Order: sequence, then structure tokens, then C-alpha cells
Amino acid sequence: MIWRRPRPTVVTPRPLRAGRSHLAALIEALPAVDQHVAHIETWGRHLAGVLTRGGRLLAAGNGGSAAEAQHLTSELVGRYRDERRPFSA
Repeated sequence: MIWRRPRPTVVTPRPLRAGRSHLAALIEALPAVDQHVAHIETWGRHLAGVLTRGGRLLAAGNGGSAAEAQHLTSELVGRYRDERRPFSA
């Protein structure tokens, strides 16, 4: 009998399974977002106009939503890619 090294058991790490599950849910949800793209683009243009004219974005949340609001405003106040005047948020 020839001894052979056992093949390792392939175990998908939990974060990877969660990531795949999340991507599957996004893929399923995207068609529903498609019908709202024009509205989202209009809102985005409006917000960009308000900010570039010196207006202010107020963002708030509770728990995870507060973290999202803080992240959004930090992206506006800070400089993402290029040097620019910070927006008021």
C-alpha cells in the first residue's frame, strides 16, 4: 500500500460565505432599483448643485445609520481623490 498525503478539506470561511450571500442578494435586488435610476440621478444632480453653491447637507441616523451618515459627511468635508474646497456638511 502506498501512503498518500490526505487531501485537505476545503472549508469556505464564514466571511466568504456571508460575502457571497450578500452579493447574491444584491444581484437579486438590482433589477428593482433600475426603475428608480432616473429619480436617483435627478436627486444626485440637485444635491451636487446645492453643495457647489455653498449649501449644506444635514445627515443623521441612529446606530448603523448614524455611522453611514458620518461616513457620507466625512467624504464631503474631506477630499476623496483630488484637492478641492471641502463641501459643507
